[in-house]
Amino acid sequence: MQGRGAARRSGGRSARVRSAVHAAVTELLADPDTELTVAAVAARAGVHATSVYRRWGTLEALVLDVAVARVSDASPMPDTGNLRADLLAYAHQAARDLAEPDGLAFLRAVISTPQATVETGPHPRPAPEAGFLAARGAQIQAMLDRAAGRGEPSLHYTDVLDVVLAPLYLRVLFGLDGINDTYLAGLVERLQPAGRAAGDRRSTPFQPAGGAAGDRRSTPFQPAGGAAGDRRSTPFQPAGGAAGSRRSTPPQP
Repeated sequence: MQGRGAARRSGGRSARVRSAVHAAVTELLADPDTELTVAAVAARAGVHATSVYRRWGTLEALVLDVAVARVSDASPMPDTGNLRADLLAYAHQAARDLAEPDGLAFLRAVISTPQATVETGPHPRPAPEAGFLAARGAQIQAMLDRAAGRGEPSLHYTDVLDVVLAPLYLRVLFGLDGINDTYLAGLVERLQPAGRAAGDRRSTPFQPAGGAAGDRRSTPFQPAGGAAGDRRSTPFQPAGGAAGSRRSTPPQP
């Protein structure tokens, strides 16, 4: 009985320590005049620094744990029953999170922390233990898989990162205005996968004029009279001169 009581007390204390440490990280990130260190976090949370190191190992791992908990608890993935509505709700949710007083600080902290993913095939497989990006990616993929299961177009979570999150992050990092309903709706519209079959996870490659789909080589510049793929520039040809002749044509009196 004593052992079970000790286990319950230990578990309760562990949860309280985690909550206090997470709150301390959030507060310190929101304070631009305070450096985020393990010692500062421990002092703010009222715990020993050794307790922080023992549980999280590094400051980077702690920041990622806080970030994952933040988006998982406060920003769950939408489930409206419609892909476009889900994506639009998620875009608004991400914009609101970034607009929070500590949103920019959290974004910078996460970006500066090494991320990890597990590679399988043409796309990285998100693993919840691999970092903030992979953990959020797993949640986004679950939302997209629900839509694909309903027969809606199939998307990979990296499509959402590229088309929705990346532009938002850049605007916030550079202090650019214009994040509004119209802008967010435009991002979602760009995600509509034209011609992609359900179950096909490959992203549609950019197809330049004259290039076959899947061919990532850029189409070379083709001057008048030059064959495609011939990278030699066409020499200047003066009136009366043969192509390839570099002698200038003397003036005719």
